[in-house]
Amino acid sequence: AGECNFPDLNMPDISGKMKSLGSVDAKVIMLHFWSSSDAANKMFNIEKLLPIYNDYHSRGFEIYSVCVDPDKAAWGSVVTAQKLPWINVNDGLGTASPAVSLYNVGGLPTSFLIAGGDMLPDVVESEAGLRKKLNSLLK
Repeated sequence: AGECNFPDLNMPDISGKMKSLGSVDAKVIMLHFWSSSDAANKMFNIEKLLPIYNDYHSRGFEIYSVCVDPDKAAWGSVVTAQKLPWINVNDGLGTASPAVSLYNVGGLPTSFLIAGGDMLPDVVESEAGLRKKLNSLLK
């Protein structure tokens, strides 16, 4: 990976392997912070993220999903049950995770886009907004 203009994260994935954000090979990466214990966050995965992922993954879109729950077993069962196909990581530190402070995450879910090694200034606000942005970035 080349120079990246965003704070890198290196966290264990669902199988316990370390996965760094900077090593993700994709044209556009969505850095997504969420809670597996929150019903609305879980519905967001299935209703919003999954269709977008399915539509754009083949064009170079990847999701690096950081769960901020300390209960890794519960997180793992949600990821498995929902069959989430993207990169799912959790360091088990909950809101004390360095990732939360690095990205100044105030509420959940919170998502950021990284394109061409640069973090885009806008936080992802809506499904429609995300699709519009991806259409312009993934020509």
